[in-house]
Amino acid sequence: ASSRTRLYAKAPLLHSKHWPKPDPGYPEVALIGRSNVGKSSLLNRVSQFGTVAKVSSMPGQTKQAAWYRNRKVRLDFIDMPGYGHSARAKVFGPEALEFVRNRTSLRALYVLVDARHGFKWTDHEWLTELGSAGPMKQVILTKCDMVPRKRLIQIASLARSDLERYKRVERKILLCSSAWQTGFHDLRKDICQRCGLMDMKDPGPQLPGARKDLPMRAVKGQDLGIID
Repeated sequence: ASSRTRLYAKAPLLHSKHWPKPDPGYPEVALIGRSNVGKSSLLNRVSQFGTVAKVSSMPGQTKQAAWYRNRKVRLDFIDMPGYGHSARAKVFGPEALEFVRNRTSLRALYVLVDARHGFKWTDHEWLTELGSAGPMKQVILTKCDMVPRKRLIQIASLARSDLERYKRVERKILLCSSAWQTGFHDLRKDICQRCGLMDMKDPGPQLPGARKDLPMRAVKGQDLGIID
């Protein structure tokens, strides 16, 4: 949460020869979702140290895959172009599928879904075509601050039910809000577990009087947590 993540490579998904070579010392996790779902905002909050990814209100602004490296944690994030945006849908959808299928260094794929809408047809189509290929997928509901609490519970429950039809997808859902900075403790913990960066069963020695790591709290509500 207190370390810096820096952009170190960009490449079109279509041409694998331009992809940076995987580094065994830096496990990779990728973020994917519909255009304007909040991938860049979420990436900026994960590192908690400055803005590393360009944020735009216009859909489809991420046109290439971008690799961000955190040297302190020894981890690479991949910000992938969004799928499902009108003219770009036929370009980014298939390319993203092939990237996930062929990038064997991926430890996890985080699929972002806008909490205001839940799963849309393009989300279902993309996950269905991907099937069991690639790493384990973890669904994240974004922009949870923009949905009333009761409605959020309904959408999260429906999304949880939708996961039953897919292969190699976790049956839990992470809830995040970049605006309120909630849910990121659970997300960071999930990333560390999947990449083998820490043993969650053994927190290690604690200094006398030291506080345990706590999830960040929303300014306007309780922490959002996990639906499983």
